[in-house]
Amino acid sequence: DKSEGSRGEEVHFDYAFLRNHEGGEKATVLVGRCRRSKYLTAHVVPSKGESEEWVVDEVMKDLHDMGHHGQLLLKGDQESPLRCVFERIAEKRGDKETIIENAPKGDSKGNGIAERAVQQLEEIVRVHKLALENLVGQQIPIGHPCMAWLVRHAADVVNRYLVMKDGTTSYERIKGWKFTDEMRVFAHPVLHRV
Repeated sequence: DKSEGSRGEEVHFDYAFLRNHEGGEKATVLVGRCRRSKYLTAHVVPSKGESEEWVVDEVMKDLHDMGHHGQLLLKGDQESPLRCVFERIAEKRGDKETIIENAPKGDSKGNGIAERAVQQLEEIVRVHKLALENLVGQQIPIGHPCMAWLVRHAADVVNRYLVMKDGTTSYERIKGWKFTDEMRVFAHPVLHRV
């Protein structure tokens, strides 16, 4: 068994299921978190697994944004849909070593990094969704196209503004400097004079 330090970078993944109410329509979200930087990535997907190539392409972009260009460990639960995504990522990474690891079955802590990322994403999406509903004066269906953008926006907010115990953000851990630009509130109009 390889020691943790020799496995390169680690990114943990799991699926989240967002709903407006119990038993209602759901949005499936692929959620990932880098072990070292705590960078959060999230994409609304049509279903679990590699049903569309763009899902794999988006994760590849995320891995690039995280700075993962060498050896990489992808960790998830034992579901085959997630394994399919991992295998496609490994193929696309070519000769760069990609280790695929499944959390042990029945081990609730086995994929704890991803499970905590799912909880965090669900909380921040709920806050931003309520703010959007307040802005437009009606409830947003979970299947509305804006939800895909809202999920991405929520992950960006976490990466750029959530300060960890050491006083840094995920953005700062990756880039080496703090995010100082301004992020606009989701779906608020921006006026621009040409």
